[in-house]
Amino acid sequence: MENKDKPINMKQFFFYMLDHIVIIILVALVFAGLLGYYSYKNQLDNLSGTDTTINTIINQNKKSVYDQNTYSTDINKPNGVYNSSFRLYVDYKVKSEENIESIDLSQIYRQKSNDIIAVCNDNDSMQKVIDDLSLNSEYSDMKSLTPNELRYLVNYTNTGANIITVTVSDIKAKRARDIAEKCAEVFVEELDDYEQINEATALDIPNLPKETKVVKTTSISKGTLAKFVILGAFLGFCIMLAVYFVLFLSSGVVRTKEDVEDAGIDNILKIAKNDGAISYQKLAMLIKSSGAKKIVLTAVNSGAGTTSIVEKVQEYFKEAGDKDIVVVDTPAMKESVEAMAKVADADMCVLITEFGKTKMADIRDSVELLKAAGADVKALVINKVRHG
Repeated sequence: MENKDKPINMKQFFFYMLDHIVIIILVALVFAGLLGYYSYKNQLDNLSGTDTTINTIINQNKKSVYDQNTYSTDINKPNGVYNSSFRLYVDYKVKSEENIESIDLSQIYRQKSNDIIAVCNDNDSMQKVIDDLSLNSEYSDMKSLTPNELRYLVNYTNTGANIITVTVSDIKAKRARDIAEKCAEVFVEELDDYEQINEATALDIPNLPKETKVVKTTSISKGTLAKFVILGAFLGFCIMLAVYFVLFLSSGVVRTKEDVEDAGIDNILKIAKNDGAISYQKLAMLIKSSGAKKIVLTAVNSGAGTTSIVEKVQEYFKEAGDKDIVVVDTPAMKESVEAMAKVADADMCVLITEFGKTKMADIRDSVELLKAAGADVKALVINKVRHG
């Protein structure tokens, strides 16, 4: 009954989506709101009505030390920030060991490079850079710059076993290059006295960053915000589309006649939700043509609407004057053994299923049980059909 090779009924899937459209819309709105908020917050953070300052760089680099989601300014450069870099080559002294295979050289070099960075970041080194370039007196925005603050304008990256890339971030391109040049000079001097290395050399002349025109954004872009809102809604819709497609494929419930055509029952009828008298008349005529006098309608699961079908069919027979035809219903087969006792004494049995609710596996089991009990299952009804 659950034929895996049966094509997907896209019409039924479409209506299945319509049945859940409220949830789909709500999820789409949530995603639209989330991406819209992300766009708004991102634009708000990048508004440059207030210019980027030295403190912007210092604060970002401080935060990057403790927050793994924040990148330093040499990696994530804020608007209006310039980076000037040079490579520092360090020839480390490595003690010879008897068992060289037991030594993790990468760990040794990491530790030694951290020691080198500590020497470069020393207060004396930073203060020398400040004094030699007269940073406190020449620049108003660095008037109160301390060695500890200058330390956060300089970033270090290990780019080889013996090479450390030093990057200076500043809001002025030429000053970034000047500070980088002075750092190269001071660091090499300081490291010459460091006993753990043979020598230190600056491999490059720090670059002069290309100055670019800083585009100042003073308001939130409604167009960008709208794009993110639309993208969020589309993303939410696509996610729910995928979720409901999987649920639709895996539900295994009856929706069409084709779903139960291999149940071994010749007559399969559909009764639509809020259907008129025609569908019930078709069932009554089928019962009458069979010649059966005692007919039992039994449902696979509760809530299938068996009682209402019995009432409609009995009303038809009453109006037609067929008083000798008796139609009764039973509790759902999954919930009562009474059903089996009644169908065994009946001339004819009609199995009632519910659109979108009754599992096809349960239909198969019910048919097998009814036939084993000697019931003559002449028809199967898919009740409460929606969407054709």
